Amino acid sequence: MSFEIKKGAMMAHKQRVAYLVAYLDYLRLVTILGGITIHVATSLNFYRQDYASLNWQILNFWDGLSRFCVPFFIMISGAIFLNPDFDLSWEKLFNLNFPLTKVGLYLENSIV
Repeated sequence: MSFEIKKGAMMAHKQRVAYLVAYLDYLRLVTILGGITIHVATSLNFYRQDYASLNWQILNFWDGLSRFCVPFFIMISGAIFLNPDFDLSWEKLFNLNFPLTKVGLYLENSIV
């Protein structure tokens, strides 16, 4: 009987974790759209517009509205890495994540 209770509690916990991860995925989607909005708003000569023009006011509105996305990306990463059910060992961190980060930074700097 106690095994069934533990099994049921474990399944409920797994469903809760799956819900939290899905919630973070939806929040990540919103922050991706915010990041795209920032880049589009600033690429449309945002800094060369006259401050009194309607174009600058519209770009400033969208730019300011989407500035939440960078801190949210950091918070989402922290929520995923600090989750006790997230399987991340030191070996996986150093052998997989850091080399991928180095490759990404190298590619980004070689393009620019």
